[in-house]
Amino acid sequence: MASQAGNRATQHAVLAVQRETAQDVITRYSDWGGLSVREGALGQYLGQRAKAGDYGIVTQVIHANELHSYDKDDVAVATMKQFSVPDVITMARNQAAVQMLRLLKNEMTDWWSWRITDEERRLGDLIGAVLDDPGARVIWNRARILEIKNSVATDLEALAQLYDDDLVVDDGTLAGRTSAVLGVTASLVVPGLQTGIEFGDTGFAGDQNPGGAGFRDPHPSSRNQVGHFLTAVGLQFSPDLVSRPIPGIGLVRATLGVPTGNTVREMIQAPAALSDEDVALRLTIGHEKAPDPPGGMATAVSILFAGFDERFGPAPEDETEDQRERRVAQAMMDETRRQVIAIIQAFRAQFEACSDADVAAWNKAITASGLGDTLDLGAADPELQRISIVFAQRGNSIQDLRLSLVGWRLGQLLRSNAFGNDRKRVAAWLRTNLG
Repeated sequence: MASQAGNRATQHAVLAVQRETAQDVITRYSDWGGLSVREGALGQYLGQRAKAGDYGIVTQVIHANELHSYDKDDVAVATMKQFSVPDVITMARNQAAVQMLRLLKNEMTDWWSWRITDEERRLGDLIGAVLDDPGARVIWNRARILEIKNSVATDLEALAQLYDDDLVVDDGTLAGRTSAVLGVTASLVVPGLQTGIEFGDTGFAGDQNPGGAGFRDPHPSSRNQVGHFLTAVGLQFSPDLVSRPIPGIGLVRATLGVPTGNTVREMIQAPAALSDEDVALRLTIGHEKAPDPPGGMATAVSILFAGFDERFGPAPEDETEDQRERRVAQAMMDETRRQVIAIIQAFRAQFEACSDADVAAWNKAITASGLGDTLDLGAADPELQRISIVFAQRGNSIQDLRLSLVGWRLGQLLRSNAFGNDRKRVAAWLRTNLG
């Protein structure tokens, strides 16, 4: 009997809350006849109601005329402060919650407001990232990843935190986290290359000696081991990227006259008989068989020097200022075109450098590495050593090849859902197998 009475009391309390109007809630958290609203307490209450799934009451209170316009942004901030990033991601799967979040964002970042605080802007940016507003997720995640990079002790730990961290925004799935990480670290120039954020090789096992152990790069110009690793992950996780039209390629062609293809496959002239995964794998292996193209800084310097040479070198007599500017611009355009062609030729050479025997050795190494949470890299290494590498060539090393193998293996595990939805387990896998 006592238990039944308790259940009835709970049910009555729930019904009472559900019958509450927005005006009831505002009145309860107001003083002086409604002249003063306890914004923090009201926001805390609304946050609790939202976390219980009652998004409508939050929307009704924020919309209510009884809540003064100058209180609404502070109540919105206080409400949002009740949610963790995973809370917001989970809520965003519900359309009513999306409407609530849109309203909260608008109140915090309304351009009619005379002042938007840093906290309001940050929380508004978070909502935009979670709701995947154009560009918002990449901007949020890039800022967060740079914070991670600058706050952890090693580059390997930064890599692990890309999965471990709760403030990186995704769609709540492990595949979504991987896509978010790849989206932020992608190169702006080369599709499939994940060197958009500069990392190093600290924390990775091994040494930097040519032919040495582990995963540390002997070449100072290519020591972004986080980016190198993620490149292998991405090529295995989404091999179809080699067949996707490259954004903006038409504009590049209209400006420079190159390249001739719209996709990576077309540019490297991959045979039609090869699958996208075959092409991605040969690029991964061939990356250590032929030298890397010049880096972004070297390319930029070369283009600038071409312009300087034209501007300050010998000039035609009676040349006008406009004619000189056109001549300098043309020289820089010609050098840019030359650099683009050189980069494409370098990637084509890397693709062609990978032989059928190299692919066979790689596949044996993958098999030898095993299926467990701890890879047997000792068993895989003799097979990898069958792939000949000239360590003197720019960016080529056995360490990078090992790193690519582990990245490719992780891509396979992610595609096969081996980790379920447990990104913390992926972070632990990274620390175990790369440290």
